[in-house]
Amino acid sequence: MIYKIMIVLFASLFSLVSLADVASASEKSKRICAKRLNDKDVQKGFYAFALSADRAHCGWSWNKDSIKHAEYSSLKSCRKFKGADCKIIHSGCNPTRTNKCNR
Repeated sequence: MIYKIMIVLFASLFSLVSLADVASASEKSKRICAKRLNDKDVQKGFYAFALSADRAHCGWSWNKDSIKHAEYSSLKSCRKFKGADCKIIHSGCNPTRTNKCNR
């Protein structure tokens, strides 16, 4: 009986640690996306996150807001992006599959 209780406690502790890892990864990604998006290292990090994250942790509202914020605060418009840069920034969680750079 004691072993069963210990197993349940260990499993619940493990699930809490897993949730903490997801939250910290999400927070880290938000910080990455809020930086200047024309930095090559930032682009690589955002692209990797967008490909690996699922809809629950990389929602469209968060993604759109962070992209808008980064564009407004550091780049002012999408015209500064060229080719692959646009694809990296707008890949991943965009459900409409649109690319702002093709306006």
